[in-house]
Amino acid sequence: MKTLYKTFIKISLITISSSVLAFDSLDEHQGACLQCHGNNHDADFYEARSEGKLKSYKDLKGQINRCSNFYSSAWFPEEEAEIVSYLNNEYYGFKYPLIKKSKMIDLN
Repeated sequence: MKTLYKTFIKISLITISSSVLAFDSLDEHQGACLQCHGNNHDADFYEARSEGKLKSYKDLKGQINRCSNFYSSAWFPEEEAEIVSYLNNEYYGFKYPLIKKSKMIDLN
């Protein structure tokens, strides 16, 4: 029974990770975000916006979450994080927050 449980967990993790890998943040940004925000977003646009509401990585993450909820994008939290990372890397350049280490579960 224990072996069956471990196998189930491993298969679930592989399935989840492969679905995350299939998410393309650039395509999602172009397909979902630019429907409302327009196609004229270049580096100058984001640089001008950096003086506005979004002053940190946390602000950017919150804004993406609000857009996702408002338009019912059905993105998983991991997918939202991919969009945030894409926008931050491509346009904003905010410092990433420090991530606390969590306890890992050993499946072996």
